[in-house]
Amino acid sequence: MTAIKGMSELKAAFKELGQKFGKNTVVGVALAAQSYANDVKVLSPYKTGTLRRSIHAEPPEEVKGAVVCYVGTDLPYARRLEFGFADKDKKGRTYNQPARPYFRPPLDQNRDKYLKIITEQMTR
Repeated sequence: MTAIKGMSELKAAFKELGQKFGKNTVVGVALAAQSYANDVKVLSPYKTGTLRRSIHAEPPEEVKGAVVCYVGTDLPYARRLEFGFADKDKKGRTYNQPARPYFRPPLDQNRDKYLKIITEQMTR
């Protein structure tokens, strides 16, 4: 039987590479999410600035083996602005508010940019 020299070093190197790859992926996803949040802010409707200030990227987390970072806002009227609203609200007021998308367009227009940010971090 032939002994393979350096196997333990090789295993250690692969383990280190995997850890580095994982950390870099988390950083890449966080950077891409922040870039997306900034792009959303630029397109968001502006009246008082409250909506823009509320748009944020959550810290990355692992979900079912994937690194995920949520970008959003907690303001209740944000959904109405993105998708529009034509109905009565809870107070009985009638609205016919057209959609003013500001979340979807940056994703469609800049998908390659966000993927590039992630892959550049992963290959560091």
